[in-house]
Amino acid sequence: MISSTPISSLATEIANELNENNSGALGQIQRLIDITGEDFVQDLLEKTRDVENKGGMFISNEREARRRTPGGVFFHIAKEHITDEQKKIVFPSLPHKKKVVPIEIGPEAQLFAHQATSKLKEEDAEKKELIAQIAQLCGTDLAKSVLEIVSDMEAQEGVRRPDGTRRSPGEAFMYIASRRMTNEQRQRIWPNMPDELRPPKKKTPPPPPRSAAKPRRSPAPSGAATTAKITLIGIPDEVFRGPGYVSFTLTSFRVPNLPRELPAPAENTSYRVYVPERSWDRLVGSSGELTEGLIIEGFPAFDPEDGISVYAVAIKTRMNRPERSSSYSPYSRDRDSYQR
Repeated sequence: MISSTPISSLATEIANELNENNSGALGQIQRLIDITGEDFVQDLLEKTRDVENKGGMFISNEREARRRTPGGVFFHIAKEHITDEQKKIVFPSLPHKKKVVPIEIGPEAQLFAHQATSKLKEEDAEKKELIAQIAQLCGTDLAKSVLEIVSDMEAQEGVRRPDGTRRSPGEAFMYIASRRMTNEQRQRIWPNMPDELRPPKKKTPPPPPRSAAKPRRSPAPSGAATTAKITLIGIPDEVFRGPGYVSFTLTSFRVPNLPRELPAPAENTSYRVYVPERSWDRLVGSSGELTEGLIIEGFPAFDPEDGISVYAVAIKTRMNRPERSSSYSPYSRDRDSYQR
């Protein structure tokens, strides 16, 4: 096939002169040489040089004139001098223009276009033709509603462009009408639709802002204990009831094995324990007696009269589920870690 023909030195020289260094353009030049011959391509190159020496070639279908590159001039001239069949081979990816089916304007749409341009004082024949096409394709009811909107806006400040300049009445009519058409209708009336008549793209809402990081707590001063916790295991001897709580004393008679370097603690240490009354009643049940040992987790505090007081935040028997106090405490998180 022609597309697989090796690149000749002539194609490389032309590509270098045109500053077309990509493989796609180089392949197009080579296919052009294979189909039309070297003399024909040399003549195209000479025409390109002549155009560039006279100031270049500009693209005329844009709002602002833009000069073509030398390669763009070369390929533009080539397309004007080769057949459609040759274009399909040289430019296989070249999009083919769709055949535009003309819109036949009926008498009702023609009459509306005449009345609308008179009311809007629009004398441009091309805009009058477009208004007639809109009335024919979209219906005179839609066209009349657009005309009313444009007339009201023209009586005030008119319809503005994004840069703030005012549109002509005919341009305003087409702009408002384009917002009320389907995509198919817009494509029929404007096969190459101007950007300003394209419906605005739906903007994707920005993601919600990240919540600000919670400020960290300032570190505790030196010497301060941020957490205090104690666990007692034993059977109460004598229980006292207070207003909403139950208290009893547990005494430690044994000292556990401690590192030798530590000083020896007192052999007997008493703890005054305070438990919420309803938690206690749930543990002892209807009998009112406690037959199992307790596992108590609580907050220790020094009391000048009782020594060490322990305020229970979680309490359970060795055989039963834990009974927590009504107030929340972090001490209850690992209450199930104690073995029976």
